[in-house]
Amino acid sequence: MRAVINRDFTRLWYGQAVSRVGDYVFNTTLVLWIATKLGNGKSWAPIAVSGVLLAGLAAATAIAPAAGVYADRWNRKRTMLRMDAIRGVLVGALALAAFLPADRLPVGV
Repeated sequence: MRAVINRDFTRLWYGQAVSRVGDYVFNTTLVLWIATKLGNGKSWAPIAVSGVLLAGLAAATAIAPAAGVYADRWNRKRTMLRMDAIRGVLVGALALAAFLPADRLPVGV
C-alpha cells in the first residue's frame, strides 16, 4: 500500500498546514501584544483587541471574493511570491513597531 497517493497534493497540504499554524501564532501574538503591552491597564484595551480581530475578519470578508476573481486569472506562482513579500514587509513593520516604547505610540497605532 502506498502511503502517499499524490505527492504534489501532499506537499501543498503540508504547506497550507504550516501556513495556517503560522497565521494562528501571528494572530495570537498580535492580540496578546496589544492587550499586554500597548493597552496594559487602559480602558480601551478590550476595544482595541476586538477592533483588530474584526478588522481582519472584515477585510477578508470584503476583499476575498473580488481578489479570488483576479487571482484565478493571474500567474499563481508570481501572485503567491508577491503577496508573501508584501506580507513579510507588513509583519516586519509590526516587528519594528514592537521595539518602540508603548507609551510614546499614538492610540491609533
